[in-house]
Amino acid sequence: MIIATVDADEPPSGPEMGLETLNLCWWNTRLAPPCTSRKAKTAPKSRFAKAVEVIAALVRDFDVVGLGEVDEQVVEQLQSEFAGRGLDGFDWIGPERGFVGKDRHLSVLCRRRKLAVEHVWLGDNYKGRGWNSALSLRARLAFDDSIVQIFVVHWPSDRWPRGKDIRAAIAHKLRQEIDKIQARPQAEPVVLMGDFNEEPFDSGVDAALCGERARRTVVPGGGRLYNPFWRRLGEPEALDKTDNEQHPPGTYRWGTGKDALWKTVDQILVSHGLLDGCLRLRETATGILYPRTILRPDGGFTDGFDHLPVFAVLEHHRRKEPND
Repeated sequence: MIIATVDADEPPSGPEMGLETLNLCWWNTRLAPPCTSRKAKTAPKSRFAKAVEVIAALVRDFDVVGLGEVDEQVVEQLQSEFAGRGLDGFDWIGPERGFVGKDRHLSVLCRRRKLAVEHVWLGDNYKGRGWNSALSLRARLAFDDSIVQIFVVHWPSDRWPRGKDIRAAIAHKLRQEIDKIQARPQAEPVVLMGDFNEEPFDSGVDAALCGERARRTVVPGGGRLYNPFWRRLGEPEALDKTDNEQHPPGTYRWGTGKDALWKTVDQILVSHGLLDGCLRLRETATGILYPRTILRPDGGFTDGFDHLPVFAVLEHHRRKEPND
C-alpha cells in the first residue's frame, strides 16, 4: 500500500487481489535542474533528504520508477543513501552522458523480479545541438514473458531557447519510433511517461504524439495513444467538497504566491494494446501522488520542489480460452 507520505486515488493492486501488476511511476525530483546555475550544482541538504523519503515510498509500491533532473552525482548520492535498505532488488539505469557533451538528466529503477530490461537512449540533433528523445526500455515481464515497450522522457522547457521547436522535433522522432513498433505483425504495447513540459492539449503531446482524450478513438492499427491525464486538468475536488483537504490542480507549479500557475506536464500515455489486452491499464489506479513531505498545507511546495509524481498500474488478466 502507499505509505502515509503519499496519497493516491487508489493504491496499486497486488497479488492479494489475484492479479499480477506492473506499477509505473514518474517524478521530476528537481535535484539537478538542467537550468541551475554553476554556483548551485547540488540541491540543498533539506531538499535531498525529503527527496530520499519520497523515493523510499515510491520504490516500495512501484516496479518502474522514473526520476527526472538527476545527474551522475545525485545518483551516486542516492545509491549511497539507499545502500542496504531497499534498492538491492532494482536495476538502476542512467543517467548517462549523451552526445555533444549534454548529460541526460533522468534515471529509471526497475524491479528485477518483475521485469528484465534492455535499454537504449534515443537521440536527435536540433540545429547542431544534441537532445535525447527518450530513454527506451524494452521490458520482458516475469509473470507472462510478454514484452512492453516503455519510453521515459524529459523534454526541454521554454526556458531553453526555441524550447517549443525542440520539443516538436523530439516528438516527431519519438512518434517515428512508436510507428515502427506498431507496424510490426505482433506489435508490443507501448507506454510513454515523463515530464513533457507540455500539457495534454499542447501540440507536441496532442498532435505529434497523437495523445487522445477519448479511449474510443484509440483503436487497433490506428497508432493513437490514450492519455488518461486529460482527466487531471484543473481542480481535482469540487468546490463544495465537505472535507477540508484540497489537492493541487496539476503536476507542476510555476512561480510562487498568488501568481503561481499549475500545469499538468507530467503524464503517462498508453497504446491500444494496454486498453483491451491481457495486460491492461487500471485507470482507477492511475493519477497524481501527493507526498505530504514536499507539500505545504496551502498546496504549495516545500524546499524548492515543483513537481508531483504521477503513476499508472497495468494489470495482467488471463487470456480467455475458447471454452471459457
